[in-house]
Amino acid sequence: MPRPTPRRRGLRTTTSLAASLVLAATMATTPAHSTSSTAVSAAADASSSTLLLEPDLPRAAETPATGESLELGSDQVRLEATRTTREGQVAPGRKPKIVRRSASLWLSRSVNFYPPDEQDVSRVSVNQDLKKAQIVFEASYYARPTAALNSAVFVYLGKWNAKQDSCAPQAVVGGTGHGPASDAILVDMDGEPLGTATRSMSGTTLRVTATGAGAKKSTYDCVFSDLVIIDSTDQQITAKESGADDFEAEIEKHPKFTFYSGDLHAAYPGKWNKVRISIRNDGNLTAKNVKLRLSGSKLKFKKKTIKVGTIKPGKSKAVNA
Repeated sequence: MPRPTPRRRGLRTTTSLAASLVLAATMATTPAHSTSSTAVSAAADASSSTLLLEPDLPRAAETPATGESLELGSDQVRLEATRTTREGQVAPGRKPKIVRRSASLWLSRSVNFYPPDEQDVSRVSVNQDLKKAQIVFEASYYARPTAALNSAVFVYLGKWNAKQDSCAPQAVVGGTGHGPASDAILVDMDGEPLGTATRSMSGTTLRVTATGAGAKKSTYDCVFSDLVIIDSTDQQITAKESGADDFEAEIEKHPKFTFYSGDLHAAYPGKWNKVRISIRNDGNLTAKNVKLRLSGSKLKFKKKTIKVGTIKPGKSKAVNA
């Protein structure tokens, strides 16, 4: 369980409940990261992809190949066989996009008493759909909140620092357990709107849905949550907190290539040497119009670009170069 960092308590206010949400939301401090994780790296993706193979070939021949077969003379020496089996490089048509982010947060008490079940939340799940420009979180209460026993849940979205041990919030989504659909917010850390939000209750599960500019930002990579108790005088007390956690990214389906050449067999200077190259699509999307581009120092190729065509996920194609 992540160790929460203490936050400032809410202040007494006579403003509307929606305004109280903004006030409470913007008073959170930054929690520490419980565990660091490896950043998501995007693999190659494109409907049209070009593969670049640069084999480290022998350079014994002083004169570049001319494409003509040479008559062998007594002063010509047969070259030694050289292995060129290696992983190739991929030039993607475009970088794959993040399509979703998600996190599951467990809250622990930051006060020395147990909130009533109607005000108490154990777990918050957060999901961002970048195609829909939507952030949805669901909070599980122990009992359905009431007007007399009410609380608010806030989810903060931000960026890890360089050490990935502290999450700096950039936006907050929040909503009350009991109240009208409009008792929800999507704001920045100054309380300025970043979109619209609504809340609903199904059984003991609070669902807050936020849309707008703040919900379509793909760079949030950490998230944390607060539970704030609200009494009849709008006194607000932060009763539970989660530690900061990774806002896990889901990358769109894309091709991912690995490919190897065969051995470069022994050859004579000026003679063409055939190399077999195998290309495999280890991704989860069919790659179309795949092309293989060849280059190398002091080397000449019959074709610098070879059309490979379509490669389905998990399948390979081999070509001669």
